[in-house]
Amino acid sequence: MALAVKWPASPVLRPWRVTGTEMLPSLLVMSKLLFVLLLCEHILVKIDLPFVPFVPLLDGLREFAGDELRYEYRQAFKGAFLLAGALLWLNVRPRAVCIALGLAIIFMMVGSKPLFRNHIYVVGCLFLLAGLSRPGRPPFLIYLQFSLIYLGAGLDKLFLEDWATGQFIDNFLTHARENPVYLAIVEVLPGMTVAKLVSWGTVLGELVFGVGFLFRRTRAATVWLAVLFHFGLYALLMGDTFGHFVEDLMLGFIAVVAWPRGTVPVTPQVGSAPLARRIVALVDWDRTFVVCELGETASVDATVRPIRLDRSGWGYVLRRSGGFYVLVFAAYQMVYAWTPDPVPFVATSIVGVALMLLLAAPRPRAMRDG
Repeated sequence: MALAVKWPASPVLRPWRVTGTEMLPSLLVMSKLLFVLLLCEHILVKIDLPFVPFVPLLDGLREFAGDELRYEYRQAFKGAFLLAGALLWLNVRPRAVCIALGLAIIFMMVGSKPLFRNHIYVVGCLFLLAGLSRPGRPPFLIYLQFSLIYLGAGLDKLFLEDWATGQFIDNFLTHARENPVYLAIVEVLPGMTVAKLVSWGTVLGELVFGVGFLFRRTRAATVWLAVLFHFGLYALLMGDTFGHFVEDLMLGFIAVVAWPRGTVPVTPQVGSAPLARRIVALVDWDRTFVVCELGETASVDATVRPIRLDRSGWGYVLRRSGGFYVLVFAAYQMVYAWTPDPVPFVATSIVGVALMLLLAAPRPRAMRDG
């Protein structure tokens, strides 16, 4: 399926590398970016929220030790979180580090009721299950988590009367958010028609996604349908991502991507080889893809035909390039941090549509996932 090549001796202490470790490259990319996402969302500040634990034993210790325990508890988890994240980025025992990160996040929330958020809990589970996934095998535990998330959400809404009638959506978009898109639509279609469509579309979509993640043949299509679903809600809600829940899911979906084993030859359009090499070098930090002219591929020991860098080929290359995800994530964070509204929403919408059109292209027939 791939070329017989030797990777550099070790990825340890090379934060840009995602291949050659004991963890699947897709899980390593996902985990590294989730750690940075938590830092960007001020997780260290949130740890300083009042020490109000869920577990009675910890509450008893709090009363016994007082403020000293609360301070030491917070500092211990801050230190453990930062140390584990640094080791993860340096590719030092990433599976064990992910397990430590997952447990640290879960215990952080166990020690503070005000800190608990569903989206933070989801990240903790993603870390934990990524670390528990078997090396070299598809991360079925991650797929199962996504299935439980969507099935749980869909089944919960299915039996709620205000979701069945559309009343929840109508109240949420009319009064809680005063959503201009929804208010403009209901002027044309009065009554609960739009609210019911959004409500039942959400419920049915979540149920379909929950089932789709369980089966290999439907998993890739499920990911793209889920991306379209969340992007549609993002547009309808004018950029609301429910904390960082949507970002968590988008990063988690990287786990579905299968990286090639070894080096893959790619052939650019006629006359575009220099530009193709620059782009590939910019995003492919592991040197997985080698840009070759059509005549050069004969000298390469390939077991498959080279991938042609048309729209489909570029989609294949970008989906399997760790640097691409890092650069997109960094640009997203900088736009939201440094530009005023509505620039982040407009920029994210335009770039999001462009990336979906590119990355959702059919994969090249000459290459199959590893």
